[in-house]
Amino acid sequence: MSSTVRKVSPVVAELDVTIPAAEIAEAAARMFAQISKEARVRGFRRGKVPLGVVKRMFHKSVYAELTGDLTYRAFLSALKEHDLSPIGEPEFTKMEGILTEGADYGFSARVEIAPQLETVVTDGIELKRSKLSVKPEVVDSEIHRLQVSMATTKDLEKPRPVKKGDMVVVEMTRRLPDGTFSDTPMPDQEFALDEDNCPPVLLDQLPGKNVGDTLEVTFGADEKHPSTFRCVLKGVKERILPAADDELARDLGDFDTMADLRADIEKRYLASLEHRQREGLRRELFDALRQKNPMALPPAIVAKQAESMRGHYDSIMKQIGAPDKEPAEGDSGDGNADELSRQAAVEIVHTHFLVEEVARHGELKVTDADLDAHFEKMAQTTGLPLERIRAEYSKPQYVRELEGRLLEDKVFDFVVAKVKIVDVDAPSPA
Repeated sequence: MSSTVRKVSPVVAELDVTIPAAEIAEAAARMFAQISKEARVRGFRRGKVPLGVVKRMFHKSVYAELTGDLTYRAFLSALKEHDLSPIGEPEFTKMEGILTEGADYGFSARVEIAPQLETVVTDGIELKRSKLSVKPEVVDSEIHRLQVSMATTKDLEKPRPVKKGDMVVVEMTRRLPDGTFSDTPMPDQEFALDEDNCPPVLLDQLPGKNVGDTLEVTFGADEKHPSTFRCVLKGVKERILPAADDELARDLGDFDTMADLRADIEKRYLASLEHRQREGLRRELFDALRQKNPMALPPAIVAKQAESMRGHYDSIMKQIGAPDKEPAEGDSGDGNADELSRQAAVEIVHTHFLVEEVARHGELKVTDADLDAHFEKMAQTTGLPLERIRAEYSKPQYVRELEGRLLEDKVFDFVVAKVKIVDVDAPSPA
């Protein structure tokens, strides 16, 4: 076999391969010999069929089968000879029909290959990082939420108007299109009269009302199809929040004092802020890397990713009940969605190959130790048994996905250490 390779573009290579007649004849001879041992031909004992008879009877089928077999083997040999690692499926071109006896056989195969960079440019990249802190009022708010979660209720000692924080029971009856109200009210609704549990319109109107009072409430007044209900206040209970003291801290977990609980809340909030900050820096860094390091991208890979993105978009539109758009004459569909999908695909594919190139230049790899450390962290976070997590992620598709994420983490840490990071004060809340 002989072969040559030429670059059609930085990400497309074409192989021209020739299988010599002698190699074809040798492969055909082996197959004919095997058939002569196994074929059942009338008039001959099994294994005693003359070779000439076998060639005459099976010539066409043998050479047709050898065409696919030898072509694929030659293609793999040519890839190895020219040190090519194709991505996606090859496109075979210039096939010369099927193999024929006594003649060379040639074909061409076009493959997409991963783009490569001579160097990865990081000069001039500057990222801004906010100084992180957890304000006392954030901890206070979480303490209050925990108090609410541990709250109890009691009947009122004597009737009084509703106030915020109470537990209320409300009967709601929908108004019909003709202006009358339904004869069948909804099941009684019980909820706490606070921002976390009560619709804003009820939170505005229920305080000050007494049991038995009736009011009309419109939900979604600013929307196209608002709904109006007749609401009857049927019950009120006082909600008792536990004191924010050491006893509450002990009831909520392995804490001796309220100070321990506050410190834990602050630690968890800070970890959450750090995670969000890291993800923000990651996006900014890879945006900057793509600008500094343009790459030719394999067209078929981009097209496949764009198709996946468009499918995801269509699925979301279907879930939210968005109406289907009728394409205009000569239009294949929602062109804006197609273009957004293509742009997103370009960014994803570009980032993927940038990660690969940074890893290649920096000799970064995901090791078994990295996987083990990740599994142990998952076990600690989720509380699931370590062996169960290992078993789940031993599936090939999950391993590849996880290795990709871990490699991206390594690349981020590797590059972020090389760029300029400016620490700035956190923006004031609006």
